[in-house]
Amino acid sequence: AESLRGEQPWTAGWAVGGTSAPPPTLGGRTALVLGYGAVGGRVAKALQGLGMHVLACRRSAARPHFDGVATVHPSADLDALLRRAFVLVVCLPGTADTEALVGARQLALLPVGALLVNVGRGSVVEEAPLYAALRDGQLGGAGLDVWYNYPVQLHPTPA
Repeated sequence: AESLRGEQPWTAGWAVGGTSAPPPTLGGRTALVLGYGAVGGRVAKALQGLGMHVLACRRSAARPHFDGVATVHPSADLDALLRRAFVLVVCLPGTADTEALVGARQLALLPVGALLVNVGRGSVVEEAPLYAALRDGQLGGAGLDVWYNYPVQLHPTPA
């Protein structure tokens, strides 16, 4: 690609562990949806549409079962599921039970180069271990639709 400012041209790419590699394809890979409620169910359908094998973790699941979209597992299976997931999509609400649920130990269980997407609450994934996993190449990337600390409104609306 040509540079917009006359500097070195850049090329789109993907880096895992400091080495350049082509962007990963998702088709045929395994995704884990953590939190299989209304949002998680929609995410699972989208992942299935991308050709991914979808696993889901739901607190109320008594035993593993296939529901037509995902193989749904109880939360007790989380560690084993993380080892299988190329993509982890967090769809959990922020509660006392979910705060810091995904930390250094859980991130280390994911395969090297895995991707994490958080569309739930920021408090579910510990910020410092996430940064370290990205910096060290354990994770190939992260997509965050949430903030850890939401900014304070600078100009309050008059009452």
